[in-house]
Amino acid sequence: MEAMSGEESFRSWIAQYAQHFLDATDWQEFHGIADAYNVRLQIRANGFVFVDKESGVAAKASDVHRRLAKPALEARLGKFVDAETIHRRAAQKAYRKKPLQRVKTQQLWNEYLAERSIRRELHKAKQALIRVETAERIRAAKNDAANRRLTAKLLFKGVARQANCFAINIALGSTIRAIHRHAGEQYRNLAQESRQLTWLDWLQAQAEKGRSDALEALRAARRASPFPKTVIPVNQSRDSSPAPQGVQVTKQGAIIETVAGYAIRRDEAGIYLDDQDRAPDEAVIAMLHHATNMFGTTVKTQGRESFQLRLARVAGLNHLQIHFHDPAIEKVRLDARAIAPVPISRAAQSYIDERNSKRNRISDIPFHRLWQASDAGQLAFSGLRVVDHQNLLLVSNGDEMIVLPISPQQRRHLAPIARGTRLTISSQLLIQTPVQGLEH
Repeated sequence: MEAMSGEESFRSWIAQYAQHFLDATDWQEFHGIADAYNVRLQIRANGFVFVDKESGVAAKASDVHRRLAKPALEARLGKFVDAETIHRRAAQKAYRKKPLQRVKTQQLWNEYLAERSIRRELHKAKQALIRVETAERIRAAKNDAANRRLTAKLLFKGVARQANCFAINIALGSTIRAIHRHAGEQYRNLAQESRQLTWLDWLQAQAEKGRSDALEALRAARRASPFPKTVIPVNQSRDSSPAPQGVQVTKQGAIIETVAGYAIRRDEAGIYLDDQDRAPDEAVIAMLHHATNMFGTTVKTQGRESFQLRLARVAGLNHLQIHFHDPAIEKVRLDARAIAPVPISRAAQSYIDERNSKRNRISDIPFHRLWQASDAGQLAFSGLRVVDHQNLLLVSNGDEMIVLPISPQQRRHLAPIARGTRLTISSQLLIQTPVQGLEH
C-alpha cells in the first residue's frame, strides 16, 4: 500500500507504538492503551488483529511485532479478555492517512485532499444527474406507451386491440432496457473519468505540469534508484530543476524525454540513455547538454567503458562545453576535439534561418548571422535563447544580430544581465561583463 500510494499504512502507524502494548501487564491495561490510540484488538481466524475503530482498516498483530502474536500475548497476559467487558477510555491519538515523506509536504497534501473532495462531490453530482435523466427518459417512454395503448383501444377491438397493446408493451420493455444500458455505460465512463488519484499519482501529474515541489516530494518517496546512471555529478550535488511541461515523469520522480526515438532518463542524481549501442549521436549530445545544465560543465561517467569513451568522443568532435572528471576519459575528449574543426551549430543556424525568413514581413527584425572571430570586441547584450538543447547568446553590433553558442554555465552567469549591457568578447570566446569574466 505504501509503495503504490505513498501514504503511511495503518500497520506502520501502529507499529510506532508497539512498545506501549508490550509494556502492558494485564488485559485491562492493554485495552486501555488500545483505546488511547482509537484501536481495538480482536480475534480473527487463529490470531489477533488490530482494527482502527473509525476506518475499520486492520493489521495482523504479529506483523506489528512478533511478541504481539496471540500465543505470545496469552502466555504473558493470560487467556484473552474481550475489550467489551472492560471500562473504556477516550482516544488520545488516532490513525489518519498522511504522506509517507521525508520532505515538507503539508501544503501539497492539503491541495491533494481538497482536489479529492472536489472530485468526490463532482462525481456525486454527475451520478445524481444521470439518475434524474434516466428516470425522466423512462417516464417519457412509459407516457408514450400509455398514449399509444389509449389510441389502440380507440382504433381497435377484440384480438386486434390485444395484439397492438401487447406489441406496445414489448417495445416499452425493450426501450427501458436500452435506457438502463445507456445509464450503465454513463456510470462506467463517469467512474473512469472521476477516478480518484492516489497521492503518488497526483504528485506525478503535478510534476508533469512543471511543479518542482511535487517533483521533490515524488523523489523523496522513492525507496531505491529506479535506473542505472551513466552521467553523475562530481560532488554528489542534486539537481532540483522542475520537469519541462509535456514530458513524462515516473512515480519515482525520473524525467523521461525522447530524442530521435530514444529515451533519456534523468533524476536529481544522474542521467541514463536507453539502448546505448544503437542511440544516435543526436541523442548522446542531448544527454550531455542535460548533464551540463543539471550538474555544471564537469561531470563523472560510469557504466560500460565503451559508452563512456563514446560520450567523450562525441563531446570532443562536437566541441561541447563539458569536461570529464576521469583523466583517461577527458583525454579522449581532448584528442577528439583536437582533430575536429569547430562545427557550425545546427541549433544556431536554425534560429538564424527562422529569424531572417521573417524579415520581409516584420521590418524591425535585424539581419541575423553566426559569430565570427572578426566580431571580437564590445557588443551589446540582446538576449538568450535555447534551441534544440543548445544555449545561444544574442549580441548586437548596431546593425546586425550576432548569434553565439554558449555553455549552460555561461548562460547562468549572463541571465541577470540587462538588455543593452556592453559585453567584451575575445576571439577565444572569453566573455567579460562589467562585473565579471566568463570562460568559454
